[in-house]
Amino acid sequence: MFIMLQIIFSATLSLLLIGCGLTYGLCRTWSFRKLSRLMRRQAKEALPFVVPTAGIVNSPIAPRAIRPELSVVIATENDDWWIERHLPLWLQQQTTFPFEIVVADASDHEDETRNIVQRLQNEHPNLRYTFVPQTHRNLHPRKLALTLGVRSARAPWAVIVTPQSTPASPHWLQRMHQQCTEECDLVLGYVEATSDWEQPKAQLKSMEWQASNFRLWLKKHPAGCEASNVALRKSWAIQQGLFTDSLDIPFGECALLVSHASTERVGFALHPEAFVQQPLPDEPLAGAALRCEERTLRRRLSQRGIHPLRCKKVASTVLYFGLVLFLGTVGFRTFQSWPEANAWFNDTITPLPFVPYEHWQILWDILPTLSFLLLIIQPWCSRRRIRRLFTDSPA
Repeated sequence: MFIMLQIIFSATLSLLLIGCGLTYGLCRTWSFRKLSRLMRRQAKEALPFVVPTAGIVNSPIAPRAIRPELSVVIATENDDWWIERHLPLWLQQQTTFPFEIVVADASDHEDETRNIVQRLQNEHPNLRYTFVPQTHRNLHPRKLALTLGVRSARAPWAVIVTPQSTPASPHWLQRMHQQCTEECDLVLGYVEATSDWEQPKAQLKSMEWQASNFRLWLKKHPAGCEASNVALRKSWAIQQGLFTDSLDIPFGECALLVSHASTERVGFALHPEAFVQQPLPDEPLAGAALRCEERTLRRRLSQRGIHPLRCKKVASTVLYFGLVLFLGTVGFRTFQSWPEANAWFNDTITPLPFVPYEHWQILWDILPTLSFLLLIIQPWCSRRRIRRLFTDSPA
């Protein structure tokens, strides 16, 4: 009878731990399979022949009369340091179609953005400049600049990037253009978080957030996005009121706008050449401010029923439950197999329902132990899977 109870107990514990491991795997480790297949398929897509000039088609100089097919909108607010270093990289994009760069400036008088743009306009006729007048800055200046930049874009598509970000490839815009089809109102790209010093936790957190949003979109559920590498059909964006949903906060404009999009009309630009790189804040105060913004944005999205990290929370709860269950069983087995501990437990707390058993009988617990190992390796497998999504080179 005692042996039968041992078998039943071990089998029940094993099933519970296996269930926890499978639940964690379904929520985290194996839940990005559709996203992984999409990224592998896009990685194999070939580019058309790209001329070595930037946004110029069969002409040494692109006349301003030519209507661009894509407008890259960069909203700045005292970002002259970033503009001077990164704007040439956006201008050097190699495409088979005309495009324009729109710098929408909300800086003060001491900022050098205007002078930098004017100097580059002599060499790049597809570079345009607009600004927010000082008398119209009753709201967040950068958000006003972004609204002005999208409205002044001459192309039917506006690609929003930040001054801090850089394209991962000179073919970035060509890759984005591949996904801007008639079937889409919105195209989302990946923003790679970079840092001059190791910040693996923050980089993984960025990957998890974006992968979770992509997964929701692919499952036909509304989700959010990053503030950069987002292509909007101009007519659709204006119809939605642009960024009126986020006028009370200085961030989150893209995520709150795209949450209105139809899930049937969302595209993805996930080829490695379509990535955009953006540095993480190096200063502790800036990092703390960024985390506070992320929490506020998640709360705003949750008010609309958008929970990109819900699966992660479920998986973490299941993991902790399995850990507590296993540790509790280990403690119980200790009191069963250690005579002194068994006697103390019987005398001090309550008599154990099972009689003490020999050490060799712990072999019955090998199966629960193996099941527990399946559970505790799931977080490592999940992190490895997410990193491989965005770091593997194309096949």
